[in-house]
Amino acid sequence: RSSAASDVYKRQDGSVYQGEWANDLMDGQGEYKWSDDCVYVGQWSKGMMNGKGVMTWNEGSIYQGSWFYNLRHGKGQLISPDGTITCLLYTSDAADDLLCVDLGGRRIIKK
Repeated sequence: RSSAASDVYKRQDGSVYQGEWANDLMDGQGEYKWSDDCVYVGQWSKGMMNGKGVMTWNEGSIYQGSWFYNLRHGKGQLISPDGTITCLLYTSDAADDLLCVDLGGRRIIKK
């Protein structure tokens, strides 16, 4: 797993990563599926979600956009299970209770 070659790694908890590696870390393009059926498909750097990617949560919410070392960061879209699309500009991950701003500039959204 020390090259950019694609490889599959299965963890004991049932999580699976399929994608590129560098220095024994997820690095490049890849897909990670957690044991609870949440899935991230996108770019990785040094073992973390970094760059463009799509996260699908098991309840149906989807985030498409930019990531910065496991945090939603920059432009992205949050799609709710009912299909509502919210375009956001993250300054940090909303899951950390920090602010994100609607790209239309109309409101501040707290998750």
